[in-house]
Amino acid sequence: MTDAIPNDSPRPRKRRTQEERRRSTQGRVLAATIAVLLERGYANLTTAQVATRAKVSRGAQLNYFPTKHALLIAAARQFLDTAVADARAAGDRARRAADPIAVFLAYSEDFFLGRAYAAMQELNLAARTNPAMKRDYVPRSEEHTSE
Repeated sequence: MTDAIPNDSPRPRKRRTQEERRRSTQGRVLAATIAVLLERGYANLTTAQVATRAKVSRGAQLNYFPTKHALLIAAARQFLDTAVADARAAGDRARRAADPIAVFLAYSEDFFLGRAYAAMQELNLAARTNPAMKRDYVPRSEEHTSE
């Protein structure tokens, strides 16, 4: 008589699509970019450090973001879009709140003391002396102030 061996192995995970893998890789690279930017500053950030932090190959990082400049502009675009969406959501919460000023102050504290704002300031400083950053980053940040 044979005893049935229970199948305790986990079910195989559904294979992610190429698009899901691409988005995941890009997201990890952009998050790593912000982390390295905050730790090392604009001048000391290297794409190799970003790839290492994101746990992706240099080839994968370079496939999506071929230069330091492209990498930083993409990261800036992502965190500016997120900052604007978060500000709109905070405005909506404030309109519904019994104490809208408290909501505004809490949001402001989180934003101005947060990582995204510190990263934006790092890029603002870089744009003062880097013509390419001034050309590509400053207009992008100005887009959001005119919305």
